[in-house]
Amino acid sequence: MGESLRAALPMVMLIGGIALIVYAAYLHYAALPEEHTTRHVATRAAIAVVGLALILLGAGSFH
Repeated sequence: MGESLRAALPMVMLIGGIALIVYAAYLHYAALPEEHTTRHVATRAAIAVVGLALILLGAGSFH
């Protein structure tokens, strides 16, 4: 069972990373004009960076 979990983890990381990037893009798209402050943009950018990190870690696990 450990082997199947190890095989599934990179796919979960890839899908989770893509979901975080899509979520950050949606938050930016749906934001009201007064929500385009530095703090809000930085929060959405941080969510997207975490998603990108998950994608890179998941892609690196396929070796």
